[in-house]
Amino acid sequence: FTTLLYTIKFEEMAIFGLGVSINNTVVHNGTEVDTIFNYTYGVLLSLAIPLSLLLNPLVFYYNFLMFKLKKSVVSALFQLLAALDFILTLRSIATTYNLLKPGLDPLYEFHPTFFQRFQWFYSYIVGYTSILITLLLCAVRYISIKAPLWSTTNKRRINAVVIICLGIDIFWSFIMATLDSFVDGNTWYSAQQGIVTIVDDQIVLGVRFYLGIMVPFFITVGGSVIFSILTIARLVLEDEENSKLPQYKIRSIKMIVLLNAGNVVWFVLCILGNIISEKNNFTSGYVADDDQNTWKYSDLYVSFADAVLAQCLLSAYNPLVVCTRSTGMRELVKNYWFK
Repeated sequence: FTTLLYTIKFEEMAIFGLGVSINNTVVHNGTEVDTIFNYTYGVLLSLAIPLSLLLNPLVFYYNFLMFKLKKSVVSALFQLLAALDFILTLRSIATTYNLLKPGLDPLYEFHPTFFQRFQWFYSYIVGYTSILITLLLCAVRYISIKAPLWSTTNKRRINAVVIICLGIDIFWSFIMATLDSFVDGNTWYSAQQGIVTIVDDQIVLGVRFYLGIMVPFFITVGGSVIFSILTIARLVLEDEENSKLPQYKIRSIKMIVLLNAGNVVWFVLCILGNIISEKNNFTSGYVADDDQNTWKYSDLYVSFADAVLAQCLLSAYNPLVVCTRSTGMRELVKNYWFK
């Protein structure tokens, strides 16, 4: 596969390519490494997009049926998560085209179009709301296992807390997405397929980066992993006197591990991206040196992987796990698709 990619040659290549952006014109000097990353990422997205667009509506429909029967907050959250993942995948269609087309986008566009600004705006809100819902699902699942009677008699309180958390997230995400997308200093960065804000005040830039991106991300993903570990521990401890766990608990543990595996990989990618960015002295992890004319391959590839690629892959991976591991989902597929 690698040998095949090395044989693909274009004078200009898609998103990745070492060059200088002057007045939105790229002086380009691409390498075979650029070609490999362009086409590898493009192929991965091409595989993930159809899966996401196919499976997320199926997950939404199944949980819609479950919500009609049980009025469960878990079913409602799964519906919302499937809808948001479907919407987030739409962004990746244009990204995939930009990766695979034989023509390089400017690394920087200092006057982003409204469509570029809006694309980043809704991606920011949808992306962070999606990972918050994952955290809420993990928390609700843990509470229902640890205190089943309390969770049954206090459904309204749980629902109220979930709604309040979603409201705070949407309000905060809206403010940060607006500051990132519709203010002076916005620049479209093609290697990340997103908006970055270039300002002279490093304090403002740091606050915007850490409070608007890294802190919410680490809290939500880290919280999801912690609640999942607590849930697995609870499932095991309930049967500590037995030599073997019941099959249904084993299935639950496998589902929890699989659903968290993607977030853990994403988490590691973000840490790696920040370490590399700090080492190379990139502004807030995305922008090159002060003259904005020098580029380092590692930052381009890693920033794209954690900002764009990982989100799309997770939007396909999560419903794939649900559809293959859930008995109810398998029955739905069998009854409606393979009659």
